[in-house]
Amino acid sequence: MKRRDFLKQSLHMGVGAYALSQGLSEATASEQDLTINYYNQWEPISFALGSEQAQGILINVLNAVLNDRMGLTINHQGLPWKRAQKGVRRGSADALCVVPSEARKEYLLFGKTPVLEIENVIFYNKQKLQADEFNDIISFEDLHRFHVGEIVANDWAKEKLKNHPRVTLVPKLDGLMKILARGRVDIVMAPDLIGGFLAKKTDKHTNIGYVRKAFLGKKMKMFLGIRKTHHMAEEILEGFDREMKDFRETSEYKRLISLNFAD
Repeated sequence: MKRRDFLKQSLHMGVGAYALSQGLSEATASEQDLTINYYNQWEPISFALGSEQAQGILINVLNAVLNDRMGLTINHQGLPWKRAQKGVRRGSADALCVVPSEARKEYLLFGKTPVLEIENVIFYNKQKLQADEFNDIISFEDLHRFHVGEIVANDWAKEKLKNHPRVTLVPKLDGLMKILARGRVDIVMAPDLIGGFLAKKTDKHTNIGYVRKAFLGKKMKMFLGIRKTHHMAEEILEGFDREMKDFRETSEYKRLISLNFAD
């Protein structure tokens, strides 16, 4: 028996037993193993265009593990964030993929292996700067030599850059990546996967490079969390952790989270 089929059969034996105890058929119980809710306006991490069917990097990674490797049937719902969380708390959906805050731990059981890690990086214009010019940059104060672009609503950046001599503010991150590509600013600090996605959408994306710097802060680690009232939460997470840890080492995982925007 293939590993995927064994995992599916093992989990569905538990699903089936529960279903029979509730007077349901196994077919009904296994029709939809998990409904996962996502924020519907966080492109490319998770989003929904014209429907509640979610798509994005999180969905692709979770499909590769839960569906392809474990054989589970998954419904991916994209919703406004408050509705997405409320649906899981109330039991109309089963899971979220989020940072495991203390408030979320009250109603979710979390896996131990991160699904996705997002961190702030420095994007720079390669027509104006070279990567080695950042070798000695170890603090926000060291960025004073550069003309920085930032979005108006980013309070974190406002605090870090409050004494910076040259900052250009724009309303949205996509506009910020456009002015970086055109050389109107030298650098932009942004989450790697989101900034990389928006950089690739510009007409001059080959002008943009990036460097990682520890002083920009820790990675945001997102974990699968299943509601505690789900009858198979522990069993699913146990299998998920094994498969997710293995999948993170594959070329397919690296491709799914790649920052290949300058090709």
